[in-house]
Amino acid sequence: MEEKTLKALLDSIDHWKNIVSVIKKNMGKPFFRKGVQLYSADNSFLFELGPEACSLCNIFVSGNCVGCPVYEFTGKGSCMNTPYDRISLELRTSKLFHGNILVVAEDEVQFLTERLPKGFTKEDWESMINPIKQEL
Repeated sequence: MEEKTLKALLDSIDHWKNIVSVIKKNMGKPFFRKGVQLYSADNSFLFELGPEACSLCNIFVSGNCVGCPVYEFTGKGSCMNTPYDRISLELRTSKLFHGNILVVAEDEVQFLTERLPKGFTKEDWESMINPIKQEL
């Protein structure tokens, strides 16, 4: 896997870990959507979904996702046949954060983590993710 792809994958995993955190903090609370952005009842921004919020999409969406580790696994573009499909549906049809939304978000973290190269360690992760956060 090329370094830029690996960094984008790590950033995407981090993004979804943050989403899981937000969902846990807001469990049982109402939310609403403005396009791909989610807000709490008091209009506080919670998180964003969609290609604009995905580091992998920023690299691969213009090429119909070819080369993206998600596409390489599923053979489908737009993250079809992944947990992203399920969470997108849950967030379109729900008004409160609930357990199923959390489970599917955690599934997305796991799914993306499984796209990391074989043998990739937590130490590898930490040595790469810290510089990424500084670049952002």
